[in-house]
Amino acid sequence: MPSPTAASVERLLADLEAVNPSIHALMQALRAEVKAALPEAAEQVKYGGLLFAPNAAAQPIGGLFAYQSHVTLEFSQGARLPDPQRRLLGSGKYRRHLRFEPGSAVDPQLLQTFVLAAAALAVE
Repeated sequence: MPSPTAASVERLLADLEAVNPSIHALMQALRAEVKAALPEAAEQVKYGGLLFAPNAAAQPIGGLFAYQSHVTLEFSQGARLPDPQRRLLGSGKYRRHLRFEPGSAVDPQLLQTFVLAAAALAVE
């Protein structure tokens, strides 16, 4: 039997697939990249999205959020992440995000770089 957290993750993904299959596919592809960068990642459903922490004991570093026409990978401390190519969007005090649309290329190296940098901030 899956844990309550795992069940809520699967329920969120199933609901998304029923409503918008292309956004679901993109969400799953991005989720796989985050998990490849952080094999011990803990997931939880919160704020209408899927939050990730480097492990079960750590605070979330950010999450994936599905919208009608795109998915964002948001970083809780994104303003502190190195971003020399200015790929991160947003201008708030803390958060920054990457935006992906169905059919757009997902650069695994770019995602890994940001995810690992965010994870390093989480353990400071």
